[in-house]
Amino acid sequence: MKMNKIYLIILMFLSFCFTNVTSDYLVFNKSINDHHSIGFNPSYINYSSDSSKFKISFNTTAHLYNNSISLDWINNSLLSGMNLEKDQDKLDFLSIFEGQDISVSSFAQMQFGFNYKDYSLLLSPQSFGTILLPYSIIDLIFYGLDFDKNISFDKEKTRFQAIFPITFSHSRNLDQYLTKFNLPLKNIRAGLGAKLLLGLSLFETNFNNSVINSEQDFIQIKGDIQTTYNLFGSRMIVDENDYGNSEFELGSDYGFSGMGFAFDLGLSADYSENINFGLSLNNILGQVGWSSSSTYEYNMSYDLNISSSNFEEIAEYDDVQKDSLISSIITYESNQPISGTKSTAYPSYLLANGNYKIKDFVVSSYLLVPFNDTYYKNIQFSIGASYNKFKKVPLHFQLNFDGSDHIKWFTGLDLNFKKYELKVGFSQQDGFLNSAKGIEFGFSHMVKF
Repeated sequence: MKMNKIYLIILMFLSFCFTNVTSDYLVFNKSINDHHSIGFNPSYINYSSDSSKFKISFNTTAHLYNNSISLDWINNSLLSGMNLEKDQDKLDFLSIFEGQDISVSSFAQMQFGFNYKDYSLLLSPQSFGTILLPYSIIDLIFYGLDFDKNISFDKEKTRFQAIFPITFSHSRNLDQYLTKFNLPLKNIRAGLGAKLLLGLSLFETNFNNSVINSEQDFIQIKGDIQTTYNLFGSRMIVDENDYGNSEFELGSDYGFSGMGFAFDLGLSADYSENINFGLSLNNILGQVGWSSSSTYEYNMSYDLNISSSNFEEIAEYDDVQKDSLISSIITYESNQPISGTKSTAYPSYLLANGNYKIKDFVVSSYLLVPFNDTYYKNIQFSIGASYNKFKKVPLHFQLNFDGSDHIKWFTGLDLNFKKYELKVGFSQQDGFLNSAKGIEFGFSHMVKF
């Protein structure tokens, strides 16, 4: 396939997903910095005892995770000059994958927050997605074809979204309305957040019926590729009279190509001076509808049949002959604007949290239950602690567990001044330092007056 223009567009916003703009209360309570979350419990807005009326924050975070490779493996195996001619050496080299498909996920966000008393406005451009690679490709590269055994490349969708949420939130103390119920709670608060979801870009692709059928004297490679994308007006130009001679045309429409809405609902309360808990529904009804005028569906079918007598002949092809072979493989190709509106789900979930203060420590925990798999794939449970002996420099540590047996640890610290706050966090997943398979970092600034 020939392409006159090939461009790699990288949207990486380094952001500390600071979940609201109050000075002390983050995603689920006032002490633990869970700096990797899409949304927050709006009832915690203005929960702090801080007397500042206005707060302005700028926060960034970045997260990258894969389910296989660590720095230790790269240094000790990939770059160590291992001799892979022996089957046992190959087996040791590939053992890190454990025969599983490879998954690479990322999240990046930049957030601007404006807070007046119990009102909050957040601007949060973000991108997130997952790339999936079947292990059968790795096996094919290192072990070659196993005749009389079919190889499938079909996997779940690889998908990315870049969204610009604009969130307006408000919280209110309900104590005065609940006095007649004689509840054993105080500082009962409710919060509501409304989100306008502006779509920036979208990319989804998956392989269907993609297999290699092999016999001793015959190989067939066939399958279908379907891709839906909205990339700032960029598109594939397909020559229907000459499949395989496609070109990629770069667009320059950097406006918003999608739109949707979502809502946050939250409650929180104090059982005593030392115990606080909350419950929220985040990004409820979250959907983004993508414009049909700039969203395309690309389809391609390919089919290659090679007999054993052609193997050596193909190896000696020149560039012109190779291009002709590639063109002949593609049996169908099209690129059309989508019909109607393409809708994608926005991550929505239930979040339950609690924390207990013991002298200079605050022990906290939360449970996150996703309602879709757009971002969060499994139920998550977290427990952590903050050490507040030094009021100006509180320290945080947290462990996070999910339903796929992944473990993430987080550590961070704050620098608290009268008119300014700085928060810094660092996290790794499934390992410590060079053995980890994921890394995350971020920071936030806040000015109060």
